[in-house]
Amino acid sequence: MENQDQLIRKEDPEGHEGEVATQSDLEDVQSSIDASEGLIPSSPKSVASHESNIDTVISVLGDFGRFQKLLFFALSFPAAAMAMGVYASVFLEYLPEHRCMNPCEDEVDYQPLPNWLDDLDDPQCTRPKVLDQFCQLNVSDVEVCSEFVFDDSVFTNTVTSEFMAVCDHSFWRGLSRSSYMSAMIFGSFFFGWFSDSFGRRMCFALTAIFLTGGSIGSAMALNFPMYIAFRFVTSMGGVGMFITAFVLCMEFIGPSYRTICGFGIEIPFAMGELYVGFLAYFIRDWRTLQVVIAGPFLLFFVYILWLPESIRWALSKGKLDIAKVTLKRMAKCNRIDISDELIDGVQIGDKIQEKQDGLIAVLASPGMRQRFLIMVANWVVVTLCYYGLGMIASIGDNIFLTFLVTAAMEIPSYVFCMFAASRWGRKPFLSGVQILSALACVTAGCLPEDLYVPKLVLTVIGKFGASASFAMVFVYTAELFPTPMRNTVVGLCSTCARFGGVLAPLIIELGLIQPQLPFLIIGGLSLLVGIAACWLPETLGRELPDTLEEALALSVSSQTLVDIAA
Repeated sequence: MENQDQLIRKEDPEGHEGEVATQSDLEDVQSSIDASEGLIPSSPKSVASHESNIDTVISVLGDFGRFQKLLFFALSFPAAAMAMGVYASVFLEYLPEHRCMNPCEDEVDYQPLPNWLDDLDDPQCTRPKVLDQFCQLNVSDVEVCSEFVFDDSVFTNTVTSEFMAVCDHSFWRGLSRSSYMSAMIFGSFFFGWFSDSFGRRMCFALTAIFLTGGSIGSAMALNFPMYIAFRFVTSMGGVGMFITAFVLCMEFIGPSYRTICGFGIEIPFAMGELYVGFLAYFIRDWRTLQVVIAGPFLLFFVYILWLPESIRWALSKGKLDIAKVTLKRMAKCNRIDISDELIDGVQIGDKIQEKQDGLIAVLASPGMRQRFLIMVANWVVVTLCYYGLGMIASIGDNIFLTFLVTAAMEIPSYVFCMFAASRWGRKPFLSGVQILSALACVTAGCLPEDLYVPKLVLTVIGKFGASASFAMVFVYTAELFPTPMRNTVVGLCSTCARFGGVLAPLIIELGLIQPQLPFLIIGGLSLLVGIAACWLPETLGRELPDTLEEALALSVSSQTLVDIAA
């Protein structure tokens, strides 16, 4: 039998066989991982034995080798696609200024308030009745408009203006917003379950069909209900694709780069928002804009041909052939010669195929149940804070400037996450940025209304903390739960988070009663979940758990905010 010391041979960039990595070298790799990540020391694991660990093997093959770099770069586009597909509605459904059309005139140019509408209480939705064929108007007798004149100075045509979703038909716009938010709820849960049941690769293919088909169908809609139906499909596909791309990326990258990449994949999301904003600035017709946005999504069907299946998922389902093929493909791309014996050790050593841990196992375990509920609360509140502060900060008449500035502000928060979370740890970072948002919101709520600039600055600080929290909960949740249920839990948390998005506009409406209420409610809830996060275990540098037992074994000891301050 082949010598167990000759399990992996490193190759130089030219592909020539190089230095042999012995079994002791592999044990050193595991020891160095344990030491650098703060793991509790354990007995050495032979990579050749049946106790091999997938994170150890990935570290040997390269935590962030050529294979992972190409995968991360490729998955950046799907991460951006969610923003491109979902947030296009900001411009597609833009509500332009409008008024009733005079039935006796062929009016082309929009005029804010013609003389014949001067005396009406609601000139946007009502008009005087026509008395005779000479178009004499009876200003004392009004009727509801059936035709409108829209201001085309911002957009030449929008969904709202084409389908006349104004006045008595304005409910269509509200229904559209509720529909695509509901689609994100349903899509998060459905595609999370689908991914854990049938694999990341097949799930990606299905989300590509939903996202592309829904986007193209939206551009071809003949009426508002048809548009809403296709937008529902688009929203489902967008959120499902982002979650699948995120989880797949996390499962291939080694512990030493997982933090940077976990936060880094959030940056393309903000770039997708910026891309949509720039497109909308130059393309002012909604159908053309939707087609241009949907066009690049066709590339996702090419992705399906080469996108790798998750090794962790394959092992958890006992699909050993798929795991072996992917490991060899990864080793070849990273220029590492890997033996079959090493692969056999991994596929048996992890043993995650022997016990399928479902969501019921999470809820049945007190420790995991507490962890799950705390994360759900953080997801809901950070979504409420993210969208709520975005609505508060959207001040001004220039929709393009407001949208682009808000989107651009997210990028520095993600960069901050990439470095600070790796230094401080997940728990103190999440708790810290949640409390930062809370303090900013509460302070803004206590300031007088006439202090506009200080309140705006505090709102931006709160949004900065909310964006950082949003990025953190994705990474943290993926690290807290084992492989067989990881995508389901992330999807379920994302599903619950959308209720925060639904609550955001309702809480903002309370500002009409008392301007301080939205700030105080958002700030108070952020403070509560920031404190609750202190009861979560630390996962910085830890191996991704593959079984429920490994997830429960995560140490509960970690840095606190007091330690960080010291």
